[in-house]
Amino acid sequence: MKVNVAIGFALILILSSCSTKPIKHEVQTSHVEMVNGERMLIGDFTQNELMNEFTIFKASFDSYQPSQNAIDFLKSFSNNLSIETYLGTWCSDSKRDVPPFLKIFAMANNPHIQCHLHGVDRTKRDKNGETSRLGISHVPTMIFYVNGKELGRIVENPFHETLEEDILDILSKQR
Repeated sequence: MKVNVAIGFALILILSSCSTKPIKHEVQTSHVEMVNGERMLIGDFTQNELMNEFTIFKASFDSYQPSQNAIDFLKSFSNNLSIETYLGTWCSDSKRDVPPFLKIFAMANNPHIQCHLHGVDRTKRDKNGETSRLGISHVPTMIFYVNGKELGRIVENPFHETLEEDILDILSKQR
């Protein structure tokens, strides 16, 4: 009986000395994966994650100067636009075109325009099977949707001289 009382007393002391405040853990999920010894972002990720994990994208983003005509057009775009961008962090075309593409929309700062980033591996596969469903075989691929309807795509390289011209060509059909 004395042993049970002593154990009970010790247990009360231990429990009462513990903090009852919950511990907050800030969990940052990284989408960086090692695929055959190579770092790459796979799945959905943010622009910040792309820029922080792969600084070559940030350097290109920072140095790019978009066309003012494109910025003005995008600032005045009033339809809800969603752009799904599929890229490979390992891909030279993605490294060349995705940062300027993101800069164009960042400078437009239009709340009606949402850009979503999706990373693929070297086989152009993502985690959700979207690339297969959408018929994506080259990266980067930028798909433009207004009200859920696909307006057009920029695939691997701009069709015109610049990304801005391709963007304006696709979106001018919606005006």
